[in-house]
Amino acid sequence: MNLHAHRAIDPATLGALVLQADHWRRSPASVGGPAGHKEWSHFCIFGRDLDLLINFSLMDAFGAIETPRLTVLMREPGGDWTGDVDAYASSALEIDEGGVDLRLGPNRLRFRDGAYELDLALRRQALRARLRLELASRPALTTSVPLADGPGMRWFVVPRLEASGTVVWRGGRRELVRAPAYHDHDWGSFRWGGDFSWEWGIGLADEAVPWTLVFQRISDRGRLRTLSQGVLLWRGDRHLRTLHGSELSVHSEGRTSTRGALRVPRIMSLVSPGRAADLPARIRVEARRGADALDIEFELGDLAQVAIPNDVGRGATIVSEVRSEVRVEGQVRGEPVCFEGPGLVEMNRAAA
Repeated sequence: MNLHAHRAIDPATLGALVLQADHWRRSPASVGGPAGHKEWSHFCIFGRDLDLLINFSLMDAFGAIETPRLTVLMREPGGDWTGDVDAYASSALEIDEGGVDLRLGPNRLRFRDGAYELDLALRRQALRARLRLELASRPALTTSVPLADGPGMRWFVVPRLEASGTVVWRGGRRELVRAPAYHDHDWGSFRWGGDFSWEWGIGLADEAVPWTLVFQRISDRGRLRTLSQGVLLWRGDRHLRTLHGSELSVHSEGRTSTRGALRVPRIMSLVSPGRAADLPARIRVEARRGADALDIEFELGDLAQVAIPNDVGRGATIVSEVRSEVRVEGQVRGEPVCFEGPGLVEMNRAAA
């Protein structure tokens, strides 16, 4: 299903598209759904003085009850990260099934008047935020993305938003004004620790032309076999091109150090203390279809890690959130494409 068109769409129509597709599918085994349902609503904000990652998730482990979580990671300009994962009892969850809205303890996610509204506070960190993210591009909804040992997952994406609001950290107050931001909503039934891994990269141009790029590659756990890969490109609010499968050639180079990286929840540093990780220093993507050509480079930098207990066997899956710089050159539909800007690469790996 594709939710974008090639002509201008007014904010009310964009909002209607969000309400049509960005709703909670919540279907854990406790309410008669398949075991292993996973679902999350994810936001990434690139501010002048800080970056923010915010993730509301519902995780139904096999043979266990659904656990709602809030993950917040904040990065300061020098590369210092802070944040945590707060898990809540199911009784603390109020959810608009079939809608966008969610309340998790004192934390709220709402969609009002064409914008996402976030109000959140971590329990053990002096970090609070109240934000409004206005739509700045058409959303898109994918078909099922395969996993090696499950029925796959789907994702809904709003590639560009503008975030404004306040972040309070250690008593200091920071303001965001129309900062570029990204949102996706993902769901599916699978096992953490199963035979899959992923790389997910986003890049938002900070130049006059607001280009936005999303890259995804899903592989088996050993990353020997690619199951799905693609690049989506937007110019302003308009989707310009999707290239996928054999139209992409992906190369990883070098090694990024994880020494000193923040890992949350903090307790997982004791349960899964390993720090070695097979994370590249850069990812290069060559995308070609006919006369369309894109050369993409993600230069990976500092990072934070989220440790998720496996549903399969012992150990944990480590999701690394790596601040990156993105450079893109090429031509699409006869139009030159050349930009660079802030980005993020998310990589799912087995704990080392």
